[in-house]
Amino acid sequence: MKNTWREERLARFAKQHSKQELRLLVLFKQIKTKAEEELKRRSIQIDDDILNQACADKAAELLPPDRDITPEELVKLVEDITVRTKEKYAKRSL
Repeated sequence: MKNTWREERLARFAKQHSKQELRLLVLFKQIKTKAEEELKRRSIQIDDDILNQACADKAAELLPPDRDITPEELVKLVEDITVRTKEKYAKRSL
């Protein structure tokens, strides 16, 4: 069976980067997916740049102990993303 382009990109990334960097990427994607699901469930529109930055920060924070995000941390992350988005758009409207 042929690899998809995503599998090929991931395989190339894994060859070019360390195990730690690959774990960071997987953790980032996992956190982002969970955050997006929660934001969608709450019908909250957010800024993608803020979402990406917040999820990257959280992934980097969780990487050294090598653990997954807890439900409580996910709720806090979603609230932080929401607040940061509101602040960004409030500044634009001034």
